[in-house]
Amino acid sequence: MGPQTAFCKDCLADVVPIDVTYNPKHFFHFGQHFSCPCGEAQIWTNSVRNPKQLTAYIKGEDTSHIHPSGFCNDRFCPICWNSVGAIQNSYMLYSDNGRLRHVEYSPEKRSYFYDDTGEPLKITQDNVRNLSSYDLFGCRGRQHNQSIIMRGFDYEYGEGEYEPIFEWFKTHQNLFPSELVEQMKE
Repeated sequence: MGPQTAFCKDCLADVVPIDVTYNPKHFFHFGQHFSCPCGEAQIWTNSVRNPKQLTAYIKGEDTSHIHPSGFCNDRFCPICWNSVGAIQNSYMLYSDNGRLRHVEYSPEKRSYFYDDTGEPLKITQDNVRNLSSYDLFGCRGRQHNQSIIMRGFDYEYGEGEYEPIFEWFKTHQNLFPSELVEQMKE
């Protein structure tokens, strides 16, 4: 997952990596903890598959002999460690003078309305470009952490696309838990 892959539906800020944490429910235990400033949208992902490869990359050593397995992009809730997945497709947002607002479609009224005020939104040929559909993601195990809006796969790093993630880890070594540091020495 890249730093612009998701944003929060509450504060509308990007969900960015803030820490390296331990996930007790994943085979590769150490990964990036992403969060928005308000903390309502959080994801744990990009777990380190090969600590020795990370060490070699950080030291600037030749890593061509190491299988480029990079990072695993499974997603978890960093609060309860349940999986994170889509909870609503077509979460509609309307850019209203630069401000994103959630809108709902009413089949009975055959129109959109603002979710926060209930007032109708008239869609015309001039403003239809301001309406965007996203997928809303959240924790599948609890009622918290239900505010993750995914921008789409254009912003996503795929399995094996590890260069930007390696760079983030390289510049954030101060966040490494001692257990990861020990694995990197082995």
